[in-house]
Amino acid sequence: MQVEKLAVNILGNIKMGMKPDWNDYGVGLEKFGEALQYIDSNNLATGINVKRTETGKEIMGYFTDDDFSLTLPGMEFLEKNTSKTN
Repeated sequence: MQVEKLAVNILGNIKMGMKPDWNDYGVGLEKFGEALQYIDSNNLATGINVKRTETGKEIMGYFTDDDFSLTLPGMEFLEKNTSKTN
């Protein structure tokens, strides 16, 4: 699954109030972390953090704050890209 498509799926679940959990998407932690990194670096949601190794190459884990949410750009991104994933 492409990172952007996975990000759209994750954002859709965040919009419904669900905390992202990599076990729900059928992808490995690395791919899931890349999607979360994409979301975070593009300011599509708040309260999402990705933990990488010291070299920054591998994803070790992630966590979401209790007050995670979509941003306005995240809502616009989700609306624009939802039809592409269906």
